Amino acid sequence: MARIHSALRRVREDPARLLRAQDIRAACAASGHVWRERALDPASTVQAMVVQTLHGNTAIADVVRLHHGAFTASAFCQARARVPLEGLLHLFHRQNRLVQQVAGASPGRWRGHRVWLVDCTGFSMPDSAPLHRHFGQSSTQQPGCGFPVSRTAALFDRRTGLLLDFLPAPLDTGEPILSTLLQATLRPGDIVVGDSLYGTFVQLALCRQRGLHGVFEAHAQRDIRFGTRREGRVAALGALDQIVEWHRPAVCPAWMDPRQFEALPLTLRVREIRRRVKDPEGRRRSVTLVTTLLDHHGYPAHEVAELHRDRWRVETYIRTLKHTLNLNVLRCRTVAGVLKELVMIALVYNMVRLVMLEAARRQRVDPGRISFIDALRWWRYALPGEPLPRLIVNPARPGRHEPRVKKRRHTAYPFMHRPRLARRTPSAAH
Repeated sequence: MARIHSALRRVREDPARLLRAQDIRAACAASGHVWRERALDPASTVQAMVVQTLHGNTAIADVVRLHHGAFTASAFCQARARVPLEGLLHLFHRQNRLVQQVAGASPGRWRGHRVWLVDCTGFSMPDSAPLHRHFGQSSTQQPGCGFPVSRTAALFDRRTGLLLDFLPAPLDTGEPILSTLLQATLRPGDIVVGDSLYGTFVQLALCRQRGLHGVFEAHAQRDIRFGTRREGRVAALGALDQIVEWHRPAVCPAWMDPRQFEALPLTLRVREIRRRVKDPEGRRRSVTLVTTLLDHHGYPAHEVAELHRDRWRVETYIRTLKHTLNLNVLRCRTVAGVLKELVMIALVYNMVRLVMLEAARRQRVDPGRISFIDALRWWRYALPGEPLPRLIVNPARPGRHEPRVKKRRHTAYPFMHRPRLARRTPSAAH
């Protein structure tokens, strides 16, 4: 772990200070955790968990080998269970403040605003009863045939890909309520960019209540028309650019507290913009955006459309979390263990992003073009005193067509429709 700590100290933002033994102990003590001195105290355990995450959330037996047998698999498993979740969250919140500072000082601000991309994803976990009770599973699967799945909302910085905050919840939790809770992390003047699920009166009104701005694709159920006969139109800013007065829905959404709903304004002025764009799949389509950025001089329509097009970056950020750091399927069989895994993956993800940011500054390229995997491998294997090298720079490929298809063929076994215990054995059949 000293080697990894030494490598991180050569990054200007110095994320290694979050992993110092005294800071880890202080975070655990602040959460009320009491421990006795042993080989795997909270600091050593958290640092070993970082090593585990750096190696793709590898198995505990592999962590033991990486530490040359300094402890046993059973000892590490027990030590990891003793580390308080609140202590890990304290470390993440300290990192959170660093992310806020980096985003605030970033030269990539959009017209003076910090821009955050919001989206939801899901991850699976082992088939244990506590996880099934807490998270639930897909309603399309028979009991005993599926795995517990969490719905998790996340906020990413548009330019750097840094993860500001995340919120895991049971699978049946609605995405709008998760994004609303995440917005409490933001500052007035920030811009939130999301897909059509957020393009509703309630989401835009909640943004304005907090002093935020929203740029969302219009919800599919809202009929938006342009022209002089458009009901509620306040001002025409162009042929396909207008300010319209929206009215609060008559019915409170099921996920929202009625008192919070009643506190929303009865009407809200919203800017509607329609543009033809090419999405990352290479298709040309018409997109209708709704936003609270009403000043068409300060925020030209074509720039708002380009800003929303950057929403697709969040798909890359989530894919990195799920497939490079193996968030897709977690390992622990308890709720607390799963949440600890999630916090560790978020911590390591941001530290790798900070390495990429420093490499981008030195190599004078956009941070998004630095290879995440190359930065991860350097941090994983860097020797003490080794300077940060030139990392791999991915080529700039704007507008490339990458359809979402699978090339590798899988074995065509049928899906499980009955749990294994419910099957009859050959001997029972006779």
